[in-house]
Amino acid sequence: MKLLIDKYKPKNLKDIKGLDREIKTIKEFIANFRKGKALLIFGPPGTGKTSSVHLLARELNYELFELNASNFRDKESIENILGGAIKQKSLFFKGKLILLDEIDGMSKDDRGGMTSLLKMIEDSSFPIIITSNEIEISSLESLIKKVRLLEYKKLNDDIVFFVLKDICEKEGIIYDIEILEKLAESCKGDLRAAIIDLQTLVINSKLEDFNVEDFNRLKTESITRVLNIIFSKNDINESKKHIELSDIDLVDISKRYISPVVFSNDNVLSYWLEENIPLQYNSKDIIKSFEILSRIDLLRSRIMRRQYWRYLAYINDLSAGISLNKSINLNLNHRRTKRSPKNNNKLWWLVSRKKKDIAEKISHKSHISMMNVMNNFYYYELMLRDEKLQDYFGLTQEEILWLEK
Repeated sequence: MKLLIDKYKPKNLKDIKGLDREIKTIKEFIANFRKGKALLIFGPPGTGKTSSVHLLARELNYELFELNASNFRDKESIENILGGAIKQKSLFFKGKLILLDEIDGMSKDDRGGMTSLLKMIEDSSFPIIITSNEIEISSLESLIKKVRLLEYKKLNDDIVFFVLKDICEKEGIIYDIEILEKLAESCKGDLRAAIIDLQTLVINSKLEDFNVEDFNRLKTESITRVLNIIFSKNDINESKKHIELSDIDLVDISKRYISPVVFSNDNVLSYWLEENIPLQYNSKDIIKSFEILSRIDLLRSRIMRRQYWRYLAYINDLSAGISLNKSINLNLNHRRTKRSPKNNNKLWWLVSRKKKDIAEKISHKSHISMMNVMNNFYYYELMLRDEKLQDYFGLTQEEILWLEK
């Protein structure tokens, strides 16, 4: 029997569901390609990153040269393999597109490897598209500064469900709606995994039920589910259990040397609580809940400064303790956190504006170009910890506080 994952592999862009915006962005990147800039697509496995590039190349009649970054063991292999692809003209005078897949799997042993890759991006006359499952990795810091970022988010459970339903009907598979919904939810937006699991669970042309314990993806709770428990159950032990089962970050411990603008921070429980507490409680319980959040932030600060990671256990207890307040709102449609600059245009502007204001002062005083300052801002940020330099460049108290965050 042919594998369903191969049989129902997308044949054209219309077969890819829920990625219209992302595909449009890739098209625009290719159409308006400028030498020295690459596109980095990042997001969880099974969301269609590689497939969409393959199908787009076919639609545009481009020659696609695909490489897997895990094959790059050192600087020499990058220069030989990728360098050759960049220098060689396209066959049959077609347009050419270079796909560098799974950059997060690139060898970290040779520091010259990333430098060589950046040089290739600068020299390439062909569009380079890079994929990665994640980008909050220190080894990718220099690359992130040189590329355009495009995030592929987890597919909605409804999209996964309808794809599975369509496969069942085409294959003549007998299914129960509830079992199919449970299967779609268990795969956490990974459509490829959902199709593989579907075939695993089909016996004699019928979709069989399965236990939660059989699928590791079901062992982690979604952020929405955890919030529902905290705000509705009024039970601290129940809330603790679901927080522990989740893969949610209790607090934001992102590394400071990577710009926070890059990341959505969608997976931080304290941010979601901060956003939704005012929608769930009356004024008295809002005060109690925010007092708990202030203690959580104090513990987070001590973790970051002193590396007291045992405090995470206390943060778990405090987060669960918010459930002891009585919710006045049983409508559990929770609002998305706006703490990230990526999800909040106003915050994005404030973050980028502060950086630009500081860079202008450094540029004026040091007689250095703005571009030079912005490109090396990380080093200036380190130097500006010195109070004398803060005074010399005339930084405001607000700018100093921004640098210290």
